[in-house]
Amino acid sequence: KRWIGAPSTAFVGFKDEAMKIVKGEGNMHGFKTTDGMTRYRCKDCGSPVYGQSHLEAFPFRDAPLGLFERDAEGNILRLDELRPLSHIFCSSRIPGLVKADPDDVKKFLAYPGSEQTDACP
Repeated sequence: KRWIGAPSTAFVGFKDEAMKIVKGEGNMHGFKTTDGMTRYRCKDCGSPVYGQSHLEAFPFRDAPLGLFERDAEGNILRLDELRPLSHIFCSSRIPGLVKADPDDVKKFLAYPGSEQTDACP
């Protein structure tokens, strides 16, 4: 919430090797938000770009869904390919903000590998 400056946001997480920075890496500034995560922003405009986990058991990168490429109507391109495998930080989700989660998706109270829960609020 602090990093985005909004009550809620959606991130898409990727295995480290599945997400590559193809342009502008030298124009980013990273800062450690927790022992497990470094967040990167654009040095010029301050926009969030991606996060890099430091979790030994589950290294990943994530990016805000709002940054993904869109078509002329504003729809996120290839959104159908981004099926969730888990939901994280269910303990801080705003109740009733999103529709029900798929039953087959793991739900973690914090980072992946933390305590699991049956449902997010």
